[in-house]
Amino acid sequence: MIQMVNGREIEVPTDADGSIDSDKLREVASVPAKRPLVLQLPDGRNEVINPGEVIKVRPGSHFMDMALHDRGRC
Repeated sequence: MIQMVNGREIEVPTDADGSIDSDKLREVASVPAKRPLVLQLPDGRNEVINPGEVIKVRPGSHFMDMALHDRGRC
């Protein structure tokens, strides 16, 4: 299944039910383990995907990684 990850189309190998382990998604999309992985939902909300979490990938889903935020640093 083709998915958008960080603005790039990536071939995502899903199981028969359309699910994938988030660690495998990070691997195929070249997302560093230290950066949070986020699913952008159709209603505009964002959902953080935890390491090792099995997620259901729907057609048209958009994923992105984010820089870590250190509180109190300018």
